[in-house]
Amino acid sequence: GSGIWVPGVGKEEMQGAMQEARKYVEFAEKQEGTAMYFPLCGPWHSSTRAEAGGLLMAAQLNRPIHIGIDNKAVVERSNQMIAKAMQDEMKGTKSRRRPFRKHWELLPDGDLWQQFWLQLKARGPMSIAVTKVKGHATEEMVDRLEVQREHKEGNDQADEAAGLGVQQHEEGAVELMRWMSRRRKGYLRLMQEINKVIAKVTVAFNKQKANKEALSKKRAEVTELAMGMVHSTLG
Repeated sequence: GSGIWVPGVGKEEMQGAMQEARKYVEFAEKQEGTAMYFPLCGPWHSSTRAEAGGLLMAAQLNRPIHIGIDNKAVVERSNQMIAKAMQDEMKGTKSRRRPFRKHWELLPDGDLWQQFWLQLKARGPMSIAVTKVKGHATEEMVDRLEVQREHKEGNDQADEAAGLGVQQHEEGAVELMRWMSRRRKGYLRLMQEINKVIAKVTVAFNKQKANKEALSKKRAEVTELAMGMVHSTLG
């Protein structure tokens, strides 16, 4: 599941800011703000995918937003896309279909990133900022001024919202996704081992081929030398 926390905003205001997208998410209002969450679907699940889902949900808000995320990979990729969208805007073009050379289908969680890219181009890259915050921060970290309190509280609320999103799945769906995720990881490990074997066989074959070519060349040289000696003797 994915979830976000918006401090200082009520449920009705959040629903209005989400426009049509509010049909697909749930809201949980508290005194300090409002959380949004939804069950994240897909052929596999990971913490990175959950964070990317939360990013996509936050991008639906029709207002300038500053998003704090505790996943480094999501922060880096989203900022790469924002930078490329800014480049397009400065050039006066919106024709770039994707910010990376690889097709969306070949990128991890490419289905989510494709939607984020479309949303980014529609809303304008200057209206969104994404920064890294510390995940699972403790009170001791706050006391030592290693983490800002608003970052800790916001991240804790977002994690709680994501947990509510997980509960939205039908009974057995989470276990199924976990099983599929384990199968996928096992398949990837299998393919990595197969690729290693193929590489070793290729190296051995090329080495054997090179040895045969060297042996054939040596035989040709010996034969040529012997024939020369025979001709000299007969002469």
